[in-house]
Amino acid sequence: VIDKFFVIFSLRGSPPKAKLTVGVSLHDVLPIYHPIMALIFDFDGTLANTLDLILDLYNEHITRQFSCKVFDKSKIEEFRMRRPASFLRDFGVTPLKLPFIIFRVRKLMKEHITEAQLFAGMKEVLHILHEDRVKMGIVTSNSVENVELFLNHYQLTPYFSFIRSSKSLTSK
Repeated sequence: VIDKFFVIFSLRGSPPKAKLTVGVSLHDVLPIYHPIMALIFDFDGTLANTLDLILDLYNEHITRQFSCKVFDKSKIEEFRMRRPASFLRDFGVTPLKLPFIIFRVRKLMKEHITEAQLFAGMKEVLHILHEDRVKMGIVTSNSVENVELFLNHYQLTPYFSFIRSSKSLTSK
């Protein structure tokens, strides 16, 4: 699983990839003249599988509370290919309902964030990077509080030097 993790670094416009494997120091695979200052991770979809949690919360709570259609998780690839406006329309999420749904989902996420799964192999990758003294941080559109709850739950807090959040819905 760890062998699927790639560290991307830029070298004069040509981004080569360095494969990180167990027993190999990050600094052994990167050129000495190009040290890593920090690795910045996105939270949702990189460290935490929050999509499954959001879909579960949507199906369990939002559909009933806001009279929306249930989302079939087996159609996730179809969902990824669609424009948000058509998806929302097809599921009964009107522009009037949307801000209330977002508010409710954010509240539910705070209550259930520790139910989100850490992606397989990620804890081992973070441990290797931490052992190599690589400074790591998180930039996310999720709340800092949710990220901290998740990191504490998985005992990952010591690995990260900083967490920055943008509350904007369109920040990504």
